[in-house]
Amino acid sequence: MRRKGKKRKLKPYILIVCEGETEEIYFKSIKEDIEKSDYAFDVIVKDTDKTTALELVELAQSHISKDDKDAQYWAVFDKDGYTKHAEAFKIAKKRGKQVKIGFSSICFEHWVLLHYEKNKSPFSKSQDIINYLDSSDHYPEYEKATQIYHKLKNKIDRAMENAAWLRHKMENELKQNGGKIYKINPYTDVDKLVSILIGYNQKIVWGRIGEFTSIEGLCIKIEKYEKRQKNITLRVVMKNSHKLYTHIENNKSRNFYLIDNNKKRFDPTIKKTVIIANNETKNFELIFPKLIESDRAILNFKFKNYVLLVKLEG
Repeated sequence: MRRKGKKRKLKPYILIVCEGETEEIYFKSIKEDIEKSDYAFDVIVKDTDKTTALELVELAQSHISKDDKDAQYWAVFDKDGYTKHAEAFKIAKKRGKQVKIGFSSICFEHWVLLHYEKNKSPFSKSQDIINYLDSSDHYPEYEKATQIYHKLKNKIDRAMENAAWLRHKMENELKQNGGKIYKINPYTDVDKLVSILIGYNQKIVWGRIGEFTSIEGLCIKIEKYEKRQKNITLRVVMKNSHKLYTHIENNKSRNFYLIDNNKKRFDPTIKKTVIIANNETKNFELIFPKLIESDRAILNFKFKNYVLLVKLEG
């Protein structure tokens, strides 16, 4: 008598619907790429002739099943020439029918541009960005509805950093528009879906000098930086809000470092080990060599899966 084998547990899946052929080809290319490895999700990119934001969200919702509790449903669209964005974002939050949205303004091509540079210009239409990709020699052969993922793949780290930077730069405008991302230009959060698909675990947060930023229970402020005769000094204020964790900063921890415009890394000197217990706040200095072009350098603080980036300005 044959013994019954155990049923193989199916992987959770991510279902994606896209408004444009460019986006559809892009995400299908990612799907093909990640399927070469042992990936935790199955990815389904649905073919559709739907082109409006509202129709795409409704289409994604039509596939939602109570039996697939670990599944994710995404609608990817942009602002370029379409309406009913408010309705689309509203129904995407419907209880039991939640759909995540990968949105770009003015268009998906701004996500492409961020693979090459930081850019917060409010382009008026996709062709303007395509023309810029050409004139800047970033991607002169770019065409819609073609294979672009493999051209961009090795620039994904820069795109992730630049997308987080763009949202950081647009924070005030977003607040002025009641948190409605479809009312501002430029904007993209397509990187959030791409991060899940490719298993990009690093979470990027941009901060400003003089402002506290919270990362995994640590509140960090770069109070000021000074260009001294022999070095560059950054004064750091750090509060530890962890209940059981004591944070330590010294010359061996290598959590802080500067990256200059040539992508060269510089580690600081910390004169004395800093021990920050729960609910303690400590001030300390990071001392860097003078040879850095400080006005073009970015301070990095890496902690667990997060990295805080602060551009030295002023």
